[in-house]
Amino acid sequence: KLGAVVNNQGRGSSSITLQMDGGSISDDPTPGNLRLLTHTISEKQALFESQIGVNISQSEYDDAVSCSYENRLVPFLDYDLIVFDHGYNDRIHLSDFLADPNGQIAAKDRSTFGGAFKYLYDVMLDGNPNARIVILGHYTDKEVSENVSLVWQAQDKLAEIFNLPIIKLWEQTGFNDQVDSEGNLRLEVWIPDLVHPHTDTTGKCQALLGELVSEGLKDIR
Repeated sequence: KLGAVVNNQGRGSSSITLQMDGGSISDDPTPGNLRLLTHTISEKQALFESQIGVNISQSEYDDAVSCSYENRLVPFLDYDLIVFDHGYNDRIHLSDFLADPNGQIAAKDRSTFGGAFKYLYDVMLDGNPNARIVILGHYTDKEVSENVSLVWQAQDKLAEIFNLPIIKLWEQTGFNDQVDSEGNLRLEVWIPDLVHPHTDTTGKCQALLGELVSEGLKDIR
């Protein structure tokens, strides 16, 4: 439908805000930390290699290293369009970001959402000054679970500050927090676990989101 080659480098559970332990980068082997995008390869190695066979398997370690932006982003900077789809797994940090977005961006501290985005933004433009970046907005603006309603706000704020195009899925899906006559949450009808579109076993949710994203990208291209 797009008339383009798409290379999906997304990884479930991935976030961009560094997890910290005191003043150091956390080596907690949770899926979210293992798959964090903003680690360098050398940071992944230093944090997790010694945990192979103790807290994580070899395959989990290999997956963690593959999730570094140096593997997931840098090799693809010559693509015509880079789609940024993050924010949901960073949602515990978004209240702080929205309180001081420009301050976080200016500080470029990867332990903040704004600083982490600025870090990756600079990586993209340093690698390709002509890189075109688009933000993929979250599919709902409702507080269906804690801090979810902050996701679209943070994504929209990034688009405003960096003057980036954004696909505002939350305005197009019709997913909301209304309850039908049978007591079913509208969003839950489409996404049974309220998080992952693939939990709709009918495939209708993924088909709808795919169509909306495709149309949005066509408009931007």
